[in-house]
Amino acid sequence: MLLAVEDLKISFRLPEKRRLEALKGVSFFIDKGEIYCMLGESGSGKSVTAKSIIRLLPPQAHVEGRVCFKGSDLLSLPEREMRGIRGKEITIIFQEPMTSLNPTMKIGEQVAEVLMVHEGLSKREALERVVALFRELMIPQPEDRIHAYPHMLSGGMRQRVMIAMALISNPSLVLADEPTTALDVTVQAQILTLMKRLVKGKGTSLFFVTHDFGVASDMADRIGVLYKGVLVEEGTVEEIMSKPSHPYTIDLIKAIPTPKKGKFDIPLLSDEGETGTGCPYFSRCVRRDELCAVEMPQWLHLTPTHRVKCFNVD
Repeated sequence: MLLAVEDLKISFRLPEKRRLEALKGVSFFIDKGEIYCMLGESGSGKSVTAKSIIRLLPPQAHVEGRVCFKGSDLLSLPEREMRGIRGKEITIIFQEPMTSLNPTMKIGEQVAEVLMVHEGLSKREALERVVALFRELMIPQPEDRIHAYPHMLSGGMRQRVMIAMALISNPSLVLADEPTTALDVTVQAQILTLMKRLVKGKGTSLFFVTHDFGVASDMADRIGVLYKGVLVEEGTVEEIMSKPSHPYTIDLIKAIPTPKKGKFDIPLLSDEGETGTGCPYFSRCVRRDELCAVEMPQWLHLTPTHRVKCFNVD
């Protein structure tokens, strides 16, 4: 087991002494070489989970629980030790490359900097590695592209540069925070196929954040479904897609548009607000009963790999 997240709770201090609970005791693990997709709608806590692993949350965040990586709890490490892991052992790909790349630096130098800082390579040696990886990422004319600035590249090419930056140090774990959302469908498919091939080829583990079931089913070995800071279901791709058990997962799959569905066949997910101590999906759920309103379900293990938090599984 490469990474084990145990009972992760995250809240944010808001004005007037208010708090926002972003994660409410999330636990999961990622094995070496595995692609784990965390899936959920906007605001469910997916990106917060990714950023907590690499400790990039803002100062107003209050974090509890454990994030064990290769036997060490990342949440308790001194920042000096964490800097040796961040960017070397664990890397991250953000959603929008234009806000992550330095517009004043050539892209080759930005990627090479990772090797110069973490592996002590000379600039020439680092750039040779960058060119080789750019070639793997099918960036045309990599010897010339390393001298380009971010604004000179298309969105798909900039995202390939971000992937190169994440993979150049041969990390054990890559965190991908919806890295293809801003791209058109054709480029998105190319990037996802390329990313999957590279991480599998290098034996790298991938924690992939997405709101798209189609992307998750193509990329993942296992899927975790997150709703309002609660992991409500987890299983292999086959288990989640063919035998979804939590009402929220079922509703999400029903909401995937297909050519056979008419305009009004896609269910509308309405939200009537928080339910206090009970299941977070209570206000939307067609299976709800009185117990769901007051008590949070515990994990029900359907198979060794498939588990769900629900009192009323069919």
